Amino acid sequence: MNRVFTKTLYWLFLISFAVIVIFPFYWALSSSFKPEYDILSDRFTLFPHRLTFNNYINVFNKEQVPFGLFFLNSFIVSISATVLMLLTAVSSGYIFSKFKFPLKNFLFALILATMMMPIQVYVIPLFMTVKHLGMINSLAGMALPWIIMSTGVFFLRQNIEQIPDELIDAARIDGCSEYRILIRLIVPLSKSAIVAISIISFNAVWNAFFWPLVIAQDASVYTVNLGLTYFQRQYTIEYGVNMAAAFLSAMPPLVIFFILRKQILENIALSGLKL
Repeated sequence: MNRVFTKTLYWLFLISFAVIVIFPFYWALSSSFKPEYDILSDRFTLFPHRLTFNNYINVFNKEQVPFGLFFLNSFIVSISATVLMLLTAVSSGYIFSKFKFPLKNFLFALILATMMMPIQVYVIPLFMTVKHLGMINSLAGMALPWIIMSTGVFFLRQNIEQIPDELIDAARIDGCSEYRILIRLIVPLSKSAIVAISIISFNAVWNAFFWPLVIAQDASVYTVNLGLTYFQRQYTIEYGVNMAAAFLSAMPPLVIFFILRKQILENIALSGLKL
């Protein structure tokens, strides 16, 4: 009896927590299909009484709001930053897991320490670096801070450590260079971890707001998150259009996560991380 009661409480807690987490997202989705006067009404309604798609139409028909361009910019920045991050994370993970060199543990600890530093701490030197490189107000400048991701280095290092050294030694005896070992051996054996960290990186870059806000100077390089501010006027907010735009901006990371969530959860468990 006690076991049944405990299990019931456990499931009630999980369901309650799930409702708390999901409800704001559902409210945004429901409001995106409501007319403006229904959203501002005093009546509380879970479902739209007057279903309308005008909010989604207005997202892309709004004057001076090229929302399609914002989507394209976000995809370019997120994909390019993820690809560059993988190049540094895989090579760094291989070096820290399979090579011995002075100050190895200290350098790795230093990389892990950067995980606890928010971008606001080093935004000024980062901005000056990007400025000297001539990347202000450019998509390349937005992707630059994500080239090295400490989480990716740690993630790949933990995964590559599980690859037996005998396989690498056998490849070296066969005459393979370190570059060939990395491409032909390490990458295929770390495929699931690479997929997982790619999704995490894509989501992080896609949802970034502070750094694009700092570096962008005109709408031609705005990402989706910056583009959402276009739907907030000086004295009024178009809630229906804002909710529709916010829902559309959240869809790509959600779709990618639900399709490939198995790889993320498996590799987080293998890496010793906890959600």
